[in-house]
Amino acid sequence: SAFAMAVGTAITVSALATLAVSAKGAAVHFAGASMGNRVGTTIEILGAVLVLALGLVLLAAALQP
Repeated sequence: SAFAMAVGTAITVSALATLAVSAKGAAVHFAGASMGNRVGTTIEILGAVLVLALGLVLLAAALQP
């Protein structure tokens, strides 16, 4: 049913968000104090570019005749 799909989607999105935050924290920790801020900012920018690129690909696919 639709409710089960919504619950599955919510669990999946929550798990992916938790994984992303944990991975960023680990990367910043391993980079050390001197590079930690730069690594965190780089991860955020790359994530934003990836989401933008995926959105543009989906838009281009939707506009195809």
